[in-house]
Amino acid sequence: MMQAVPADDGRESPPRQSPSMLWVGNDSTACDHASLAQAISAADPGDTIRVARDQDYRNTPYEIDKSLTVSGGWDGCGQGRDPGNRSDLSATFNSRVIEISHPNSTVSLDVELENLNVAAGVSLTDGGGIIISGPHEVTLRETLIGANRAEGNGGGIAVHDGALLRLEGSNDIALNRADNDEEDDDAAGSGGGIACWGGAAVRAGQGAMIRNNTARLDGGGIFAEDCDVEFASGGSGNLGIRNNEAEEGRGGGIYFEGNGELVLDGADEQLSDPSHPVTIAGNTSAGGGGGINIRNASSAELVNTVLEGNESTSSSGAPSALSVFNASIMMRSEPDAPCRLQLVPGGSSTCSKVINNVAGVGSSPVVRFFSRTDASVLGTEISGNQLVNGPVVWLDNESDLLMENSLIVDNALSGVARGEVIYLSSFSQPTSAFIRWTTLAGHHADHEQHPFIRARSSADGEIELFLEGLVLDDSRPATLAMETLDAGEAKLRRAACIVGPDTQFLENQAESDALVIALIDDEPMLENPQQGNFRPQPGSPAVDLCDWIVDGPIAVLQPPGIDIDGMERGIPNSEETSTRYDVGAFEWLGPVIFRDRFE
Repeated sequence: MMQAVPADDGRESPPRQSPSMLWVGNDSTACDHASLAQAISAADPGDTIRVARDQDYRNTPYEIDKSLTVSGGWDGCGQGRDPGNRSDLSATFNSRVIEISHPNSTVSLDVELENLNVAAGVSLTDGGGIIISGPHEVTLRETLIGANRAEGNGGGIAVHDGALLRLEGSNDIALNRADNDEEDDDAAGSGGGIACWGGAAVRAGQGAMIRNNTARLDGGGIFAEDCDVEFASGGSGNLGIRNNEAEEGRGGGIYFEGNGELVLDGADEQLSDPSHPVTIAGNTSAGGGGGINIRNASSAELVNTVLEGNESTSSSGAPSALSVFNASIMMRSEPDAPCRLQLVPGGSSTCSKVINNVAGVGSSPVVRFFSRTDASVLGTEISGNQLVNGPVVWLDNESDLLMENSLIVDNALSGVARGEVIYLSSFSQPTSAFIRWTTLAGHHADHEQHPFIRARSSADGEIELFLEGLVLDDSRPATLAMETLDAGEAKLRRAACIVGPDTQFLENQAESDALVIALIDDEPMLENPQQGNFRPQPGSPAVDLCDWIVDGPIAVLQPPGIDIDGMERGIPNSEETSTRYDVGAFEWLGPVIFRDRFE
């Protein structure tokens, strides 16, 4: 057959004849080849190789250095295929299964792999199942990458040096392992399912399953360093990133570091099923971020994403669900998407949730933002998590937090050292938090001496705290504790429109030039907190408490336009002279509207 010639633009030249279809199987009459390796060698760029499932294929590794489609699951050569059928490519633990590369580093290949089982591969370096080296675009469809092992990175798949891996349709990356037995080699053994580095990218749509993979070090499901990751799969069954483990490292589900962008988007109309959130569930790590660990990264965005049932076993302050170090992150709901996730009757329907995660025995929070992190948490529920000595949310040292339209409720805190709902600390650099139109309530604590919010500044640290539009409902002795040690400073810059116990004390803690208004020291009268319904009742002091405050062209106080469920705020429900905005996570809309929207 004619050989391809590299094109001037760096992409592989098209074949000199129209693309052909080659059949591989054990029928010598109907099949073109009995060996997949022979078919790959004989194919021209752009050809399609159809692989019959009437035999196993074990002549690995299969080396692909041209643009091809390898399509499995066919009943026989020239026959049909049921959608769920696959052909078995097994290395029987003797080699890697598939290698995709080109000797000319400027050539870019387009490779499609569909309806295949890629299994029992092993590599002494990276990529036990598949390795993609160079600026190639590889698409997987209806494929299982299972029971592979790498002593380097990427037990299932390794993607590097500018490659793009696409997961389209139902792809299952399961039971793979990245495990370097050399205890002194801390550079390998990451990415049990997928490892991505060197300017590469991974793009996974609805139907992707990354589950039950293990890394000795970081990233039980996905390890990404200087790599873009876009993931949009979730819902029931095994969809999403589930039950992976980082045995000695961080990021049980995802470990993300370096120059790249992490996007988990359950509202993406092209990649996701917008009726379901992205799911990161049941993952475990020894270090921080049982669900996700983000470090030294350019940016991360989590849209309609659920972090559920993840665990960190560390005793050193490692977060169970989400750990973010020196990065920019936004976690938010997308109210225009059709996704509705209501855990209990009357509960929030937001599809941005951090629920039922389990923290370690030390001062370990559920979520931690620290060391130069810029974080926004919008329209998010954080509930049902279990902690020992950690706060629920921890903001630390030269980091900034905006929390808005959020619900932090029903978390179980059993220790004595750290029992706050939100904890801010700074020992050398400025830290600031804006917490607004949020409900903190219903936490179960063995020791209730801790306030809702604690700000502790020591050495040369400085904390600035802005509180507005809050509902607080808990049996705690205080709303806020502002603590300073040595030359540290902790300043309450705003206390506006807050309902809960001991709120009048905030006026004494606020700076002399702070905005202090509408502090209601009263029970907020919530619907049914014992059953998880934290909406205000009719007549609650949280209803119609607040409005815009404008000083010339500047809006000094600006309530958000929607609540946690995406419902419009600013609808007066009591007498005409009242203000318009309810405080807390929910806008009370009246019994008829409430019934139409949620029941």
